[in-house]
Amino acid sequence: MLQLKGLRTPLDRSVGGGELPRTRVGLRRSRDCERLSVSSPAAALIALIVVFPEPPEWVAEPESQLSMIGSDVLIKCSADGTPRPTVTWRVNGEPLQGAANRKVLDDSIVLHNAQASDSAVYQCEASNKHGTLLANANIMIMIPSAAPDNVAVKVVNSSVVDVNWTRVHKDKLHGHLGGYRVNWWRLRSLTNSKRIHGDKHALAFPGDRDHGAVPGLTPFSEYSLVVMTFNGRGDGPGSHPLQFKTPQGVPERNPVFRVTDVQRHTVSLLWAPPSEPNGILTGYLLEYQLVNDTEEVGPLHPVDVSNPNTTRWTLRDLEPLSQYKLYLRSCTVVGCGPPVSEECTTTLETSE
Repeated sequence: MLQLKGLRTPLDRSVGGGELPRTRVGLRRSRDCERLSVSSPAAALIALIVVFPEPPEWVAEPESQLSMIGSDVLIKCSADGTPRPTVTWRVNGEPLQGAANRKVLDDSIVLHNAQASDSAVYQCEASNKHGTLLANANIMIMIPSAAPDNVAVKVVNSSVVDVNWTRVHKDKLHGHLGGYRVNWWRLRSLTNSKRIHGDKHALAFPGDRDHGAVPGLTPFSEYSLVVMTFNGRGDGPGSHPLQFKTPQGVPERNPVFRVTDVQRHTVSLLWAPPSEPNGILTGYLLEYQLVNDTEEVGPLHPVDVSNPNTTRWTLRDLEPLSQYKLYLRSCTVVGCGPPVSEECTTTLETSE
């Protein structure tokens, strides 16, 4: 009987109760196995498949990369062998953990919007029962190495400041300079010592420049501000935070203003202070005029409410059975803010 010697012989039988005549033997090797064909003079063909095990061999080793912050990084690792190797990953020697910007796709890792924290040694292990391969890839995520210096703020008015800085030298930039970005956030109102967690705002100034205007600030407030470079891959390090204060402005509208009582010659009013006084309140400007549903309206009569703690007032000496329009503004040393208004009609008789 013909016997095949090797690591494993999957087929071992006798044919027809006797030995197989060795009249013609052909050996054809394929990548995963060898095919041995034996024929007898009777042209009977018997095919024997012998599988030869193979330890892992690299098809694509992971490669070290230098990438900019914000880029997408692909780390590919592929191996072949029999049986097919299993690929596992480690990061800095520890098993790979899940992350929002990191995905494992078959034999690759994709880092989406890579950050500096993604810089690490990524180790690929390909193994089957006949062997193991290890390969490392050093992934470095770069950011511009310097922040703008000499950041200064010049107040333009109660809601706008000019920001100036010293440009970052091109030798300290990694790649093309997209421009400079200013980030700022409100720390507190100067009418209140309590700190707040204001939303962060950002404004980009494209190109190689050393200044920019920041609008939309809240008057009479304390802010913090940083300046950084940016390009298509992300932001560079920020400058040291700079704190600054905005001057007083005019108050916002009063959130509450209503009529509480109407008589023949009087109207009683109630209001609430503005949510954002934008300065130190000095009082209120109350105005009223006769309208009476006609195209012509009466003159505007001002009432100066000089006590900022006052939130109630009664208008007197009004005409009976007449329609009036009422206006209220809150004031600081800068001026009075936008008005809120109400309408009412005096009665014919005074209620008892």
